[in-house]
Amino acid sequence: MLRFTATIVTTLCLLVSAQADDALADAPSADEAPPVMLVQLQQEQSQFPGAHVMSGEDGAAGAFRFGEQNGMQDAAQLMALARELQAAMEGAGHKAPAELTHCGKRPCSAGKLRKRAEQNRKDELYDAMGADVLRALLKKGLEEQVRLVVLVVLVVLVLLVLLVLLVLLVLLVLLVLLVLLVLLVLLVLLLLTLLRPGDGAADARAEPRVGQSGAAAAARGEGAGGRAQGRAAQEGRGSGHGRVGRARRRGGGGLGGV
Repeated sequence: MLRFTATIVTTLCLLVSAQADDALADAPSADEAPPVMLVQLQQEQSQFPGAHVMSGEDGAAGAFRFGEQNGMQDAAQLMALARELQAAMEGAGHKAPAELTHCGKRPCSAGKLRKRAEQNRKDELYDAMGADVLRALLKKGLEEQVRLVVLVVLVVLVLLVLLVLLVLLVLLVLLVLLVLLVLLVLLVLLLLTLLRPGDGAADARAEPRVGQSGAAAAARGEGAGGRAQGRAAQEGRGSGHGRVGRARRRGGGGLGGV
C-alpha cells in the first residue's frame, strides 16, 4: 500500500509539473487578499531551504508545492518535508485550516483522505489531490503506531487476565487438596479408633471379671443360705429339746404327786 501511494505521489508530481502553466492562470484576483507566508525553512535549519507554508495551507500542501517546483519525486522526502513544515507552523503558533485536516467535525482518517484525493483527481484539482495523498501517508503512519500501541495494550491485558485466572485455578486446586487431606486424616483417625487393640482386650478382661463377680455373688448367696439353714436347724433342735425338757418336767411333777 505504501509503494502504491508513493507511486501516486510521483505521478501527481509529474502531472502537476505538466500543468504548471494552468496553475499560474488560477492566481487570485485583485479582489482577493494575497496569500501570506507563514513560515519558511532556512538553510541552517533544514535540508529543504526555501520551503514555506502560505496562509490557507498546511505542511502537506506546502511540501507538495515545494516538491512540484523543485522536481522532487521521492515520497519519503516529501513526507519528511511535510513533517518539518508542520512542526515549524506549530512552533510559530499557526494552525492548519480545518477544511484541510478535518472531515466534518472530526479529523480525517487516512481512508477518508484517500477518498477525498480520488475525488480531487476526478475534479482535476491536482494540487489538492497531492496534498491529500501526503496527509493520508502521514496519517497512516500515525494510525499504524496507534494500532500497534493498542494491540500491545490489549495483549498485555489478556496476559494479565490469563495470569489472574491461572492464580485462581491454582488456589482452587490447593483448596481442594487441603479439603481432601483433612478428610483423609479424619478417615485415618476413625479407622484407628475402630481398630484399636486395647479396647478388645479390655472387653475380654471385663467379661471374666463379670463372671467372677457373678460366681462370687452366687457363692455368697449359697453361704448365706447355708448359714440361714444351719441357724434354723439349730433353732429347731433347741426348741425340740426345750419342749422335751418341759414335757419331762411336767411328767416328773405328775409322778411326784403320785
